[in-house]
Amino acid sequence: MIATATDTTMRMFVPTVGGMLLGLWLDSRYETSPWLLIGGIVIGVSLAYLLVARQFKSLRKK
Repeated sequence: MIATATDTTMRMFVPTVGGMLLGLWLDSRYETSPWLLIGGIVIGVSLAYLLVARQFKSLRKK
């Protein structure tokens, strides 16, 4: 049970923070602030949603 909660947390945290950090870095490199940051967050949250949905789908099958 705790392993599933930890796995779910990581599936939500890593893509969201990773997208945010990637967006920040790209914004600083290309001077497009804040657009790539916002895009990175949106992509990260979308990816997190898909990963968690896939995890819940596999848990329902068990």
